[in-house]
Amino acid sequence: MAKKDTYLALLRRGIDENTAHILSDSGVKVGDLKKLDPETLINNYGLKRGIAKSVLDAVRSGPRDSSQQRFLADVLSGRGKKKVDKIEEQRFKREQKDLHAELLEKKEQLRIARVESFRNKKLVMNRLGKTIELIVKLENTFDDESKDEQRSKLRDQLETRGLEAARDHEMLELVGTPQDIVDFRRKIAPTLCLHACPSCGEEMDPR
Repeated sequence: MAKKDTYLALLRRGIDENTAHILSDSGVKVGDLKKLDPETLINNYGLKRGIAKSVLDAVRSGPRDSSQQRFLADVLSGRGKKKVDKIEEQRFKREQKDLHAELLEKKEQLRIARVESFRNKKLVMNRLGKTIELIVKLENTFDDESKDEQRSKLRDQLETRGLEAARDHEMLELVGTPQDIVDFRRKIAPTLCLHACPSCGEEMDPR
């Protein structure tokens, strides 16, 4: 009866069944175990050093909350370690998933930024093109105009449109100046194209 009581007492303290059988069969009592050291358990009862230390810790700490717990069995089987590893693995996967989602979000933000930048540049380019065409027409009219009053008005308009073209030209970071584009449009582009009168076939002023 004493052996059975010792066996059950050891189980209540979380000691595994095999070790509890060895100790209870040897006739040792729980109170006696508290007075022993690991070396005695190793030499007299054939326990391994890790098991001996765990037995003494369990006995001195008192009964566990549940008789189903097996403290030494958990230590020897490494269940606690596996649980920690599983938690670490889940946390790593969660962090990896969050990082992947963050990278996708940044990638989408960069794509939207590129599209928006292209759209803005396209708008500026179209506006610059219209301004250049207007400057070309104004300069052609200015060259053909003989009245000083009209030439003064045209000069003011050219100055205003020139500032607008310079602003858009700088925003697009283009090489040269807006006037270079105007000169190309007025003086060089017409010579690169053939213009003929649909009636007589003679060359016509493209302006």
